[in-house]
Amino acid sequence: MYLVEREEQLRRLEALVRRGAVGTGGAALIEGAPSAGKTELLHRAMQDAGRSGAVILHAACSAAEHSLPFGVFEQLLHSVRLPDKLAAQAARSLQRAVARAPLGTDGFGTVKPDLAQALRELTLPLLELAEGQAVVIAVDDIHWADAPSLHCLLYLVRRLRSARIAMVLTASALPAEGPESPSVRTAFRAELLGQPHCESLSVAPLSHQGALRMARAALGHQGADRLAEELAEAGGNPLLLRALIEDVRAGGAAGHGDSAYVRAVLSLIHRGSPPGLRRTAQAVAVLGDGASPDLVAQLVGVEADVAAQCLDLLTGAGLLSGGVFRRDAARRGILAALPGGERATLRSRAARLLHDQGADTARVTRLLLSCGLPPQPWAVPVLLESAEQDRRGAERQRAIATLELALEGCTDERDRATARATLAAAQFEVSPAGSCAHLDALVRAAEAGHLGVHDTRALLQQSLWHGRHDAARRALATLRARAEADPTVNAELLDTTRWIAWAHPGVAAAEPPSASPRPQNGPELWFRPTSHLLDALTRGRPGEAVARAEQVLTERCAWSGDLTTTTATCAALTVLVVAGRATAAAQWCDRQLSRPARLLAPTWRALLHAVRAEAALHLGDLHAAREHSGTALDVLPPASWGVVFGLPLSVAVLTAVRTGRVDEAAELLARPVPPALFQTRYGLQYLYARGHHHLAAGRPHAALADFHRCGELMRAWGVDVPGVVPWRTAAAESWLLLGRPEEAAKLTAEQLATVAGAPADRGRALRLRAASAPLERRLPLLTEALEVLESCGDQYEPIGVLMDLGEVCHRLGDAARARAYSRRARRMAEVHGAAPPRWAVPSVRPAPPPADGPAGDPADGDGAARLTESEIRVATLAVRGHTNREIATRLFVSASTVEQHLTRVYRKLGVRNRKELPAQLPGSPAAHDAVAVLAS
Repeated sequence: MYLVEREEQLRRLEALVRRGAVGTGGAALIEGAPSAGKTELLHRAMQDAGRSGAVILHAACSAAEHSLPFGVFEQLLHSVRLPDKLAAQAARSLQRAVARAPLGTDGFGTVKPDLAQALRELTLPLLELAEGQAVVIAVDDIHWADAPSLHCLLYLVRRLRSARIAMVLTASALPAEGPESPSVRTAFRAELLGQPHCESLSVAPLSHQGALRMARAALGHQGADRLAEELAEAGGNPLLLRALIEDVRAGGAAGHGDSAYVRAVLSLIHRGSPPGLRRTAQAVAVLGDGASPDLVAQLVGVEADVAAQCLDLLTGAGLLSGGVFRRDAARRGILAALPGGERATLRSRAARLLHDQGADTARVTRLLLSCGLPPQPWAVPVLLESAEQDRRGAERQRAIATLELALEGCTDERDRATARATLAAAQFEVSPAGSCAHLDALVRAAEAGHLGVHDTRALLQQSLWHGRHDAARRALATLRARAEADPTVNAELLDTTRWIAWAHPGVAAAEPPSASPRPQNGPELWFRPTSHLLDALTRGRPGEAVARAEQVLTERCAWSGDLTTTTATCAALTVLVVAGRATAAAQWCDRQLSRPARLLAPTWRALLHAVRAEAALHLGDLHAAREHSGTALDVLPPASWGVVFGLPLSVAVLTAVRTGRVDEAAELLARPVPPALFQTRYGLQYLYARGHHHLAAGRPHAALADFHRCGELMRAWGVDVPGVVPWRTAAAESWLLLGRPEEAAKLTAEQLATVAGAPADRGRALRLRAASAPLERRLPLLTEALEVLESCGDQYEPIGVLMDLGEVCHRLGDAARARAYSRRARRMAEVHGAAPPRWAVPSVRPAPPPADGPAGDPADGDGAARLTESEIRVATLAVRGHTNREIATRLFVSASTVEQHLTRVYRKLGVRNRKELPAQLPGSPAAHDAVAVLAS
């Protein structure tokens, strides 16, 4: 179908054959790019000539037979059955010609007498054959013909004007391939076209309309129109077009290794093409963009003009456009066809050539990565520079692969240590677990003096993250030794030790006091504000650290990809949270999380979600706390979190407890945590969260143990300050549930004396203080607690204060205010998905649980005495006739929680259903009073 665009050439060939049939022969040379359709045009012309009765002699040349004397002419003689006499004559002539061929030429333009005689004898049978009938000689790919055969053809051409012979030849405009070939081809073409009865026909690529007609004939209009863009990428080459159509018919894509398109590309550059063309295509496939003739020539070892000719041929054949493959499938297919060793060598050579010419490091690096060979020394700095660019551009996996290759090529120990440290940092950003494999080697390098101060500090922080305290102490000792030799290092050492004291106080407490560096006067380095911030936080002065925290966050307008600056940013956000500025911290985190996801490395994204969850928890935004803590735990696996696992895990546990998902909290606490966690502030948060889960599950003894453990660790580490965990408040709550109000009052007083600058802690402490105060003093204490908590944006803690205010007002006889406070508490709980607080301020202290077990545990004795306050509340409302759903609404819990409480009540009291519940349930008066308030 595409031959519609070849009608002019076909008409000229038909005219040539007709002239030959009447005794006025001639010749035509069909020229064009490889696979442009020359052969098909030749075959069409021969078919037409055969139908007219002409004798067709045909031959196909190939590179394999290029050196075979008279090989093409032998094909012509054997392509048709000649009369016996002519056949015998031709055979004898061919035998003598082959014997004379090596001595018969002196360059293409000079024919010695013995060869001239052979040419006459060889062509004579054809001239005699043409006397009786028209003869058509067709030779495909004449550019691969041997020189003696070309002489024979020219001998015939010079006699065509008086013979009934038409000659049609096809040729590709191939580049020079050797010292003799170009002159042979050039001389043949010049002499051929110099004859007045010879003409040249040029075959151009198909137009887009021609390609569409070809596709429509095979696929129909709709199928072809859908492929319009892909058809354009074939460059008008019929071979490639047919391959694309075949792939579509087969239901595949023209990109996989076994597609018809890829096979066609390989056929185009291999079959009948000179090695230079094939090597040029391979060079372009390796080089990619910017494959200039000079660069290709150096890479494949040919002259620059030959490389330029090959590039033009590949462009004319529809493979290239602007020096780049039209379809990437062609590039991939050519590379895949190369033997592995040859492909690797070619890529390695290309990388060096590009580097020597000052090419972009990213381009050089891609070749070095793809060749799979150990890099040479010159390549290591290139790889390191490229990896740094990739890290800045958020191409983290490529940066890791580049650094791994650079490490493989390092021969100098110092360079090797630097490359390994950079690799560990890059892997840490993607998955901290990946950096563990480098810690031991980096510690040895630091101790040997091969690691810089910044890298040593990063090594220390990574070791602490993974709980590798021995490696961390060795790195810290190296920093101290460097500081003694170089006083300028002392400031960074001071900043490091202050950070350890804040985040890993258990490690800092184990260091001897003399090891702490002293502040030095010197330049205000970037980390100085962070150092002062951490010092104020550790010493319990979060209020004065707010200004420095804001300064740090202003300077870090974007989340950094560096572990050192990231920890400083986390410290600044923590200061804002504990100083009552959790809203500002949440807003800063939200701005960072709104950036494109690819700009945040997985580790930093997970850590940012964890910090955001912590801020949400302090704000009482339980929905956001649950969402962000869950996302943080999903982004990184537990093995990558190290000891910092305690941060998102503790927030997730507390959120589950506060939303009434006690079983979910238990599942979270069942996850294993590293032992080193309990030497960090994250371990304190974990114990605090676990203690609250114990309270929610009715295990105040276990809760008290966790809270007291927090206090013991904080005192031992010297960080018993606001901003860590308010363990006293939580322990006081446990004592109240255990019927020890005097212990609760003592802890509450201590907490109020230490919460300057931490308003949320103060609000919780004021609420607990009201528990042990006379009734007339509770209202102002609770009112103040509500004001403090609301001022810092907390949305959860005020719910419990409002419930307590409702109870106090009820006892003071102000039923209207009691109902108002209770309704407001219920609305807030519904909006924020919160379960009601575990207790309201009692007017009569709850009785202590049995001595042999925590409250709620099964034991011998009166079942009603062993009911928890939550069970008493549920059972009392059930006795009053409320349904499970009504009870859930009044107590701000789920219906399933009510059902679970009732099941335990039935078991403890020995009854089967709510109808058998006693009308009066002995137990905590506070629980009955709270029910009365809710019922009102």
